[in-house]
Amino acid sequence: MQRTSSYNIGLLFHKIANEFQNKTAIQELTGSQYSYQQLDTLSSAIANHLLSCGAEKNQVVCIFHEKTIHAYASMLACLKLGLIYCNLDYTCPIDRLNRIIKTCTPRFFLAGPNTLPITNTITFSLNTKIINYSSIGIGTEPIRHPLKQMHQVTGADPAYIMFTSGSTGFPKGALIAHASIINFAKWANEKIGITSSDALTNLNPMHFDNSVFDFYASLLNNATLIPIADSLLKQPKKLIKALSNIYCSTWFSVPSLLIYILSLRALEDGDLPSLKRIIFGGEGFPKNKLRELSSKLCKHVDLINVYGPTECTCICSAYYANNEDLESPGLLPLGFIADNFSYLILNNDNSVCKPFEKGELCLLGPNVGLGYYNNTTMTSASFKQNPLNHNYPEIMYCTGDFVYYDNAKNALFFSGRKDNQIKRMGYRIELEEIDIAIGSLPYVSECITIYQAGDQSRGQIISFISAENNDEISLLNDLRNLLPSYMIPDALRYLVHLPKNKNGKIDRQSLVNLIEKAS
Repeated sequence: MQRTSSYNIGLLFHKIANEFQNKTAIQELTGSQYSYQQLDTLSSAIANHLLSCGAEKNQVVCIFHEKTIHAYASMLACLKLGLIYCNLDYTCPIDRLNRIIKTCTPRFFLAGPNTLPITNTITFSLNTKIINYSSIGIGTEPIRHPLKQMHQVTGADPAYIMFTSGSTGFPKGALIAHASIINFAKWANEKIGITSSDALTNLNPMHFDNSVFDFYASLLNNATLIPIADSLLKQPKKLIKALSNIYCSTWFSVPSLLIYILSLRALEDGDLPSLKRIIFGGEGFPKNKLRELSSKLCKHVDLINVYGPTECTCICSAYYANNEDLESPGLLPLGFIADNFSYLILNNDNSVCKPFEKGELCLLGPNVGLGYYNNTTMTSASFKQNPLNHNYPEIMYCTGDFVYYDNAKNALFFSGRKDNQIKRMGYRIELEEIDIAIGSLPYVSECITIYQAGDQSRGQIISFISAENNDEISLLNDLRNLLPSYMIPDALRYLVHLPKNKNGKIDRQSLVNLIEKAS
């Protein structure tokens, strides 16, 4: 990627589109193709429509993203105008969506024909304008690109908000700047090797931070993006067949999807002939399944483990697995921290850990995010001054991940979570949000949720509950109206009273011990 002079994404993409006008930007599995010029022109048309509706820099635009050309163009339209876009999960419970809407107070809400009806059930402020993005087309008149507005956006301006689970029961929105994303796309070119000859899958939902790689690593490196409908992910044989019939060089997903495909024997020798690399992250990949995947594809496919928090542009390290890694016990290394990041591994007393000593990974550098949108309390709790620097402001993001540095392998290794935050199916979950949802049910007296790590990548979410009745089916049905599916507990344990410690708080450790004795 040789366009470092572009200091914001709108200008950068416009330059790419001018240079690669006829190159395919979006390749749908139906056969429909859209060029860079078409995507650039459509995004400018949507930008002009937003301007006509009174859009101003730094306003928030929420999007129900249906993985259509108009949805991708809507993201680019926001970036061109200095608007802050936020892709939302339209399958999420309405109460959770309303909490997110209240936090980011969007000036505009964009949706497609399939998701527009859902907006009728959401509570908006009076000045929020709802727009059907698919109704905006390209007429006979030449499109004017909003160059004036594009030149007013700086690299330090926020580009998007990505909401994650919150320990207070309220989702928190990580805010990421234009410059961080441009550097991220450059890293994808230099470290992963993404170029104009590549075609990347967009398997990840657009409200999930893994999609940041799909979208930006492809379109800011003049590659091709292949949207994959969520419904196709539930039909792995059809998915593999569809991707085998087109040119597809790069796969990125959580390990759970790959394990699901392997468990259903959907992947056979000779499938995905054009694939060059499989990238996975968001959770551990069991070595037995990784070896199985390697045996089918390793002759021509790199296996790359990536790591990174939502708060720091999705990925901050990558590791290419080798045969020795596949045979050794434990998880793959996280690799080494990417360019434009630095890091500290700190003990509880803020002293720096020695090699092989476990501590909290704290990320520094210009790619650290801007904090949580409209949430100064959570921002100050996670984005802190570097305790080793007393001379000038230097903000670090405290990941909550325990890691250690292996100087022989020159790599970082993950060793656990500092708090009650876990990763499940690639999604980051605060266990307290599950507690708050269960506790909101009128027949529940007390509850606490614990995560039991397994030998494989997927552990168990277990909720201990004291309630008026032990109707598990009814409780789970009620819970599905409050939480997304990946946050529903795997098991419910009913107790008359939950144990307490000396401070009168629920004794989490005694419940952990109870689980360990039963297993």
